[in-house]
Amino acid sequence: MLIIVNENQLDEWVRANAREAQGLIVELVWRLVTVSCPQAHERRFPLPDSIGQHGSDHP
Repeated sequence: MLIIVNENQLDEWVRANAREAQGLIVELVWRLVTVSCPQAHERRFPLPDSIGQHGSDHP
């Protein structure tokens, strides 16, 4: 069963789950970029375990 989430539903979930959303949204964007640009030489995103920590992002 395919469930389509619209912008308002995503926004409501993010507002209700702000801390969890910080990591999941980053992971979602990372996955979308990875699929869209599989031959990229470098991708840098803060992974969920590094959200809120000082220092450079994980590759």
